[in-house]
Formats: sequence, C-alpha cells, structure tokens
Amino acid sequence: MKLTLESLHAYCTAEGDCLLWNLGTNSAGYPMARLDGPAQNVRRYVFSELMGKELCGKHRIASKCNNRLCVSPACLIRLTPGQIISRSYVNRNQDDELEYRRAKMIERYGAVLSLEIARKIRADRMHEPNNRLAAEYGCSKKTIYEVKRGTIWRERRVASSVFSWRPA
Repeated sequence: MKLTLESLHAYCTAEGDCLLWNLGTNSAGYPMARLDGPAQNVRRYVFSELMGKELCGKHRIASKCNNRLCVSPACLIRLTPGQIISRSYVNRNQDDELEYRRAKMIERYGAVLSLEIARKIRADRMHEPNNRLAAEYGCSKKTIYEVKRGTIWRERRVASSVFSWRPA
C-alpha cells in the first residue's frame, strides 16, 4: 500500500477533525498496515514520513483526541513514555489509575496474594515467621517479607498536614 497525505482519507472515516483508521490494528488497537515493506504503526509513519517530523526511539505518537484509531496529522503529537503516564493521570482519578495499574499487573504476571490478604498480614500477623505465612498462603518467604515491609501491595498514603509530620 502506498500512503500519502492525500490518499490517507481513502482509508479512514472522517469524524470531526479526526480521521479514524478503517483497516487493520495491532493487538492493542493501534492502526497498523504494510507500508513500503513490513507492517508498521500508521501513526508513526504519518508523523515521521508524511509530515517530515523527527522521531527518536523513545518517543511515542499519541493523539490529542485520545482516540486510538485517529491518524489525522492535526491530532498527532510526539510524547515520551513519562508524558503519556502523566496524561493518563490527568485523564483519570489517581485512585482509579492505581487500581487500574494493579489490575493490569495481576493480569499480566498473576498473583497469589491479594490486597486484602496483604492488609491482614500487616495488621494481625506481622510478628509470625515468614516461612509459616508463606506455606499458608502458597507464596515465597521473600513475598511475605516484602508485604510486611510495604515494598509490594502498598497502600496509598494520605497526604500529610502542613502543620504536622503525621498523616491528616
């Protein structure tokens, strides 16, 4: 497929100022197509090749409208991974973002423990031996140690008061 700024409209549906990609996507839902060889991310191709803007490896292409299918040159912007995370915090509540990330990590890596079990370990069973708790919950001693220490299954801290050193 040969893609130019003029032919881009033929493969998209116009919705306001956006151009929504009608063809294939990758597993994450971003537009993909075979353009001059192997399959490529259409947004990156439009931004770098058709618009002539420079990209380095760490940059990601996002859209101002937050629609994954949008490939409109007017909507495309270059962001670093940190800027993308910051945008997600702005677009969602921080508590929702924390729960979303926790659910994604559980889905990706699996988890034997849950937040409720971690709370119970920290509250009631802090002084029990790690190997006994590990055998009971079916996880490693290191996991129990890190739960007790607060390294994993952390609680979100409440902001401190301006007038004291302890949480409000």
